[in-house]
Amino acid sequence: MKLAKSISVLLLVFTLLNCSKSDDKDVAPNPTGNFTENFGNLVTRDFIGQVINESSEPIEGVEIKIGASTQFTNSDGIFYIRNAEVFEKFAYVTAKKSGFINGSRTVVPSAGETDIKITMLTANVQATIESGASSNVALSNGAKVSFDGNFKTESGAAYTGSVKVLMHHLDPADETTFQKMPGSLMAENSAGAQRILETYGMMNIELQDATGNKLQIVNPTTIEMPISSEQLASAPTTIPLWYFDEIAGYWKEEGSATKVGNKYVGTVNHFSWWNCDAQFPTITLSIRVANSQQVFMSGLIVEIKRNPPFGESISKWKY
Repeated sequence: MKLAKSISVLLLVFTLLNCSKSDDKDVAPNPTGNFTENFGNLVTRDFIGQVINESSEPIEGVEIKIGASTQFTNSDGIFYIRNAEVFEKFAYVTAKKSGFINGSRTVVPSAGETDIKITMLTANVQATIESGASSNVALSNGAKVSFDGNFKTESGAAYTGSVKVLMHHLDPADETTFQKMPGSLMAENSAGAQRILETYGMMNIELQDATGNKLQIVNPTTIEMPISSEQLASAPTTIPLWYFDEIAGYWKEEGSATKVGNKYVGTVNHFSWWNCDAQFPTITLSIRVANSQQVFMSGLIVEIKRNPPFGESISKWKY
């Protein structure tokens, strides 16, 4: 089943489950603000998980953080954290290791043990450009970003010199996208409301100096994301843009993109993960699944279908 038809999965994660090397300053234990009223009370929960690379091989030595708890994966990529302080309906798990793009997952933790799997993307340099000169960097699938040559350090100081550009694009038609993407598809829209997203593609862009320190753009710039062939006919003319807040652990609406041919083109003023998504309100739905002997079952794939006018979409999540 193509992922382009199962991309609203977080409707299940954040509602159906009511029946799933950086300093501390970079990642807060829990998000703050009124939006956290959606997450319930603080509780302690147990987590077990595995971190793998894009070839499905385990990654050893990944720093895993859940709330204030930290552990490193073993040789099998496995981590186990007990009694982590999280919200009843929101747990933010981060994964960091040199040589990889930061990974993460957000889930609704179970009362027992919550199982998590994260695929980390290799921090491949797609191109090296120079400050002071306009340039474009593109992937083979047509994803592209433009630069005007003005860059700054994370502290805001002007930067001159070589700039390494790291880029990844995730296609909704790729069934591994959910394991590779950050967080989940839960989001806060521009009005401060909780929303579930249906992605039309997402892209990670990171800039580094010669020694690996992060850089940012000074002025707004243009990004282009290819639209999956399975979604092209139903893709809206204009779609909201969302960036992933690595501190809060969810997507935030900022700007919009316009359909130009088989791409979405939009303007952004900083780099992180960017996502082109339709947004939908959440509902609360509780389901318990039993076999013919009325024994409740776990480890199942649960699917919810969304019908036209938006086109058929299937949400699924594993319990």
